[in-house]
Amino acid sequence: MVDDEWVRSSLNKKGVMVKQFSNVSQAFIRDAASATHDLIDMGCAYGIATLPILEMKKHIIACDLEQQHLDILQAETPKALLPFLSLKQGCFPYDYDFKSHSISGIHCSYIFHFLKGGEVIEGIKKSYDWLIPGGKLYINTATPYLNWLNFIDEFKRKEALGERFPGEIDIQNMGQFIHQEKNDLMPGDALPDFFHVFTIKSFSSLLEGIGFVVEDSHYFDIHFPDELDHFFGGNGRGILGIIASKPR
Repeated sequence: MVDDEWVRSSLNKKGVMVKQFSNVSQAFIRDAASATHDLIDMGCAYGIATLPILEMKKHIIACDLEQQHLDILQAETPKALLPFLSLKQGCFPYDYDFKSHSISGIHCSYIFHFLKGGEVIEGIKKSYDWLIPGGKLYINTATPYLNWLNFIDEFKRKEALGERFPGEIDIQNMGQFIHQEKNDLMPGDALPDFFHVFTIKSFSSLLEGIGFVVEDSHYFDIHFPDELDHFFGGNGRGILGIIASKPR
């Protein structure tokens, strides 16, 4: 099991909330200081990225599939900051509808890899519509380079065939692409029966196809205690970080 000083297990088999900020998440928090409209933390879990925004007294809408996560976030928010917090439970993207051109920034951290191709496109389209001109979408998501995932060769094969979503791993094939050791290390059977991984090229193409301008894209690893770092890493490429803006 991974030490809870490093992660906090979700309550709905949708992975874990990582207790460390990526460069993308840091940028979301930093840019929030100058936000002129509401912000969204989509897939907020227990609100690790929401709480710093509230401390700036900026209004943020915390969204999550699991209502208990939102209840815990509300309980852990200082009472003086509650007026700046809105909570919305639902499944992204279909359960969410916000006004067009009403949001300064959207933080989507570790949720796109749970979505099928059509859901990814719908989520990007909705995000584009919600954002004000100049607004930004901040994404952290999994890649096929993760050490526990034996999928890079299959990804490249599907990509060479021209498949639009080469990173989809369906229910029937999920088991053959996962190291058996994963079950001894991941907390609480954290992964579902479907996973979707992306590269800079594949995700940038989807974003640009909707109209976004990719401002930053890079790979990185989530860092765990030494004995787990290699297994959960990806030789510096386990996670994809992207910041994309809506043209002014």
